[in-house]
Amino acid sequence: MQENQKLSFIHLLPSFAAIIVDSFGFGLAYPVLTALLSTPSDHFLGHISPALRDFYLGLGFMLYPLFMFFGASFLGDLSDKWGRKKVLLICMAGLTISSVIMGFGILAGSVTMLMVGRAASGLAAGSQPLAQAAIADSSPKELKARNMAFVTLTVCIGIVLGPLLGGVLSDHTITPLFTYETPFFFTAGLAFLIGLWIYFEFNETFDPPPKTKLSWWGPFLVLFRAAKHPAMRWLTPTFFLMQFGFAIYYTIILVFLKVEYGYRSSYLGYFTGYLGICFVVSMLIVIPYVMKHIRVEKIAIVTLLLTGFFELFMTFVDNELLTWILAFPIGGFDVIAYSAMLTCFSNASDSANQGWAMGISGAVVALSFAAGGLTTNLIPLVGLHWIFFIGGVVMLFAGLILLLGYNIATLRDAEHAID
Repeated sequence: MQENQKLSFIHLLPSFAAIIVDSFGFGLAYPVLTALLSTPSDHFLGHISPALRDFYLGLGFMLYPLFMFFGASFLGDLSDKWGRKKVLLICMAGLTISSVIMGFGILAGSVTMLMVGRAASGLAAGSQPLAQAAIADSSPKELKARNMAFVTLTVCIGIVLGPLLGGVLSDHTITPLFTYETPFFFTAGLAFLIGLWIYFEFNETFDPPPKTKLSWWGPFLVLFRAAKHPAMRWLTPTFFLMQFGFAIYYTIILVFLKVEYGYRSSYLGYFTGYLGICFVVSMLIVIPYVMKHIRVEKIAIVTLLLTGFFELFMTFVDNELLTWILAFPIGGFDVIAYSAMLTCFSNASDSANQGWAMGISGAVVALSFAAGGLTTNLIPLVGLHWIFFIGGVVMLFAGLILLLGYNIATLRDAEHAID
């Protein structure tokens, strides 16, 4: 029996590899794009104005989640029509090609190629939910919980490794072999190898039904349906504001470190990797404990307000060490709020609509990070510190909306109980 379990787990390894490359593909570009575009001293686009640099930086941050908003939903539908394996191969091929385009775009000094590659990588970013579905498909009941725990651990590894590798592999002061394009060629090679692994070792886990409709507009339909659902009507805007508030911090903090303290790309990678460790600590240690002892809505409200408070405090910070110290509560409380909000989404729908509920959350995350990326355009208007202020206010507002909705729901439940 143990040998069969071991063999079964080995067959799942290509899926876990796809999750890693997908999860670190998002964060890998952040330190690279920040170092490449945020200051006029760098070689890329040195002839343009700082305001236009801020625009291109925001565009680079925005394109990936925006195209992921459409691509993830479409690829999920496509996997229901063609099966998991074929679509995972499409994702790996898309990630390979888009990473090569970005790498050559930097070599050629072409912002157009860089942005096209960034958009294409977002369009191909559907392998994580597909691989997760494949793992769920092929996991026996007694091993499903264990395998899903490994999925969480794998995502955590990708969250930490992505920006860390992006920062280190792009820092030429470590070795002349490392340049701004190196992380993208590394990602292309890794995605290509994982694609080969999936082709030869991945066993199809899903038998597609004969007819499945495909639509690029799936995410909009999901959000439209959410607007008509009593609980989702206030959960969805709350979650958007929460993710938008954190996206502002995640985007602007790297520019802040680059501009204020002259961080090289490797140091930006170290910071983002440290932020990923804050996520991991909360996910693996804090969340399991608090979820057992406190009602999930209260957890979400308190952690949203705390995240907003600490992000608001960044408005007044001019100290490098304090910037690192504040990253821990901001990242830690945010990921707790994120997990609590996902649970609220799940609790708000019945067992037959869990996929729809998670689809709402995925669409909201993509849209909020796309909007957050554009906040770099506010830098010439209000400065870096006041953008942190905006992010903190947005996060606090999310907590207050959730508190209001929670009180209304509690009051309604009490009235029903009296009746």
